[in-house]
Amino acid sequence: DLMMPGNWEVVYGKDKMMEVMNDYNTNVIAQNMYHDETGENLFPPYWTKTIEGIKLAFVGVNDPDIPHRQAPSYSKGISFSGIDNRLEDIINKVKEEEKPDALFLVTHIGIFKQVDLANNSISDGIPYILGADTHERVRQPIQGEHSKVVEPGAFGSFVGKLTLTFRDGVIVSDEYELIDVDPDVYPQDEELQ
Repeated sequence: DLMMPGNWEVVYGKDKMMEVMNDYNTNVIAQNMYHDETGENLFPPYWTKTIEGIKLAFVGVNDPDIPHRQAPSYSKGISFSGIDNRLEDIINKVKEEEKPDALFLVTHIGIFKQVDLANNSISDGIPYILGADTHERVRQPIQGEHSKVVEPGAFGSFVGKLTLTFRDGVIVSDEYELIDVDPDVYPQDEELQ
């Protein structure tokens, strides 16, 4: 239902990244990636979905250090904002205007930055940070001061499964499982192959 760019999506340049990401025909979010020329978001900053009467919201955060981690030419024409008031403003906007039952951060910033974010007051009221980037196999959610952090490994070798139980629009229980994509247990789909 939803995806966001990471640090490697920029390597062929902004135009190619935009073409590829939009060709997936799915929702793409990134709160902190902007067109240099206009300052407008490259993608919508958030997305919502209602499932069985429960409204879920997701805000995407990509690594603001991409222009420093990789050749700056890769991300030419793209500017990034950090974990700052812009992120806090979007979170507050989503809470106030969309009124979700649960809001999640979908991040590609790495486990250490995700844990820092889970301890940052910006994450107050956010139950989970669904993370990626450093390919960590988080088997038990890492509990921060405000949020829990999970990251499901890399390259489709694992799938993170988060099961939430709501009562009257409030999360009353949660279970997280890191599933090993073992080909003996989950054989390849013949038709897809």
